[in-house]
Amino acid sequence: MNKDQLFVERRPQGDYAVRRPNSQRASAVLPRQAEAIDRARELNPNGTPLVERVRYTSRGKPDQLAQTMNRHGLRAPRHRAKERGAPQKPERG
Repeated sequence: MNKDQLFVERRPQGDYAVRRPNSQRASAVLPRQAEAIDRARELNPNGTPLVERVRYTSRGKPDQLAQTMNRHGLRAPRHRAKERGAPQKPERG
């Protein structure tokens, strides 16, 4: 994995973090996903940021970031949405 690769992930607070692989801190934290993607492109203009899917659609559900990171040989972030009281998956009925 390229050390310049960037990830855009949703934080439990509802904003978006731009992070490098295995980093302790975010390179940037922004209120909207589009802004975070733009910032990731500014930080690494020669790369494509890996973006966590955050919406439920008829074609899919939000990504499991840990699975994405594992595919790239990286460790998952330390936080978990359930532990921090972030919005949970809607009930289906």
